[in-house]
Parts: sequence; structure tokens; C-alpha cells
Amino acid sequence: MLKQETNTMSHLSEEEQMKLLLGFGDFDTTKGKPVEENRKSAAVGTARRETKREYRQYMNRRGGFNRLLDKA
Repeated sequence: MLKQETNTMSHLSEEEQMKLLLGFGDFDTTKGKPVEENRKSAAVGTARRETKREYRQYMNRRGGFNRLLDKA
């Protein structure tokens, strides 16, 4: 079985053999193009965005400790 595979791939260049083994033909960008998977459902690969946290002061506030927090 292995000899048949090597014979069929022997006429191809090394680059073409790698393409066949890895299962893709070329690289291309999807920027500005519709992606079929994203039409069917939510996008799987998303960017992780870090949001800046907003902290509120609980202690040492003007007006005392035991009161409602200001609206943020």
C-alpha cells in the first residue's frame, strides 16, 4: 500500500506533496469577505478585548462609610 502512494506522489514536487498531505491549497485572507461558517451560527474565533475596570471607593469616602454608593 505504501509503495503505491509513493509512486503516485513521486511525479509531484515536494511542495505539492505537502499540500496534499496537509489538506489545503493556499493561504488567503478573509478580511472583507463573507465567511460561510459565520452565516450559519455565531463566529467561533473571536478576539479577546480587555476592558478597563472601573473601581468604586467603599471606604474613606466623604460623608461616611455606611451609606449608598454613588451612581457610576
